[in-house]
Amino acid sequence: ESMEGLEQWKKLTRLLCSCDKGVDILPDLFAEWTEVLLCHLKALPADFFIDELSKDNFLKACLRDYLEILEDSSGLPSRQKKAKACLQSTLNSKFGWRFRTKFERLHSGDSKENGVTIEAEEDGAVVVQLTQKQLEELNLM
Repeated sequence: ESMEGLEQWKKLTRLLCSCDKGVDILPDLFAEWTEVLLCHLKALPADFFIDELSKDNFLKACLRDYLEILEDSSGLPSRQKKAKACLQSTLNSKFGWRFRTKFERLHSGDSKENGVTIEAEEDGAVVVQLTQKQLEELNLM
């Protein structure tokens, strides 16, 4: 509830969402972190990523980077896979983020779509398909 607390949370979020090696080395920590992120996302309003006051926030890039790290990770434990699936499901159902399968991406002829590619396991998500408006909000267009 303080500005210092918010800044500390932002720094911690940026740090943990960018630890590509840490996901494999400390899987329990990152399973917990994914669950914490999920709780925070569930508390946000559905228009958080498109609302004029909150759309230009650090969380979009952090989530995109973190999901990419999770997809690139070699052999996530089942708890982390479940937490990742819940995170993706929440981003999809609550905020309208769409994840494409590797099959969909490969058969569309795109190896990279809209600059946001997430490598996947055979049954996992591959690409975050964003609307034009979301791409503009992320400064990808």
